[in-house]
Amino acid sequence: MKLNNLKMALAAALTGTAGFVAGAIVLVAPTGCGSDCDVPYCPVVLASIQAETNVDIPITYIERDGPSCPPDRPLCRGDDSNTSCTHTEFYGTKAGYCWVYIEFYDRPAEAVRFDFGEKNSCCPGQPIIGASTYYIPVSASKTIYAADGGANDGAIIVVTDSGTDGGTDGDVADGATD
Repeated sequence: MKLNNLKMALAAALTGTAGFVAGAIVLVAPTGCGSDCDVPYCPVVLASIQAETNVDIPITYIERDGPSCPPDRPLCRGDDSNTSCTHTEFYGTKAGYCWVYIEFYDRPAEAVRFDFGEKNSCCPGQPIIGASTYYIPVSASKTIYAADGGANDGAIIVVTDSGTDGGTDGDVADGATD
């Protein structure tokens, strides 16, 4: 009889352990997502344009345009203690593109394009296709560049013209053949 009780106790213990392990696996495994959808492995979703170093950049105006841009007005923010304008960041709202135009008081205006892909059902946000971070040089003689060392694929210099000189430097409104 004691052997029978021992077998039953051992069987109960093993069943309980197996149940605990099975329950733990269910708690750890993500539901509805593949193993390649862990948040640490999700694509980058934050678009960022920031100063090379923690110094104020002479930005006078920032504007965004495109179907993926958030509706709120973009701001230039600092580190909340020493600087007031070192970076601007945002998340895409849907698949597509978003141009960010930046005007400076010490150099020509520039624009950066961010492309956003389709949202993955498991990962948060719209994934950025290409560079997600661009740096604004401290030197006014240099142009914005991608953090990955790329050839400024997404950054262009925007030439502005008041339209009063009849020149061919960027606007069609002045009657020139640009």
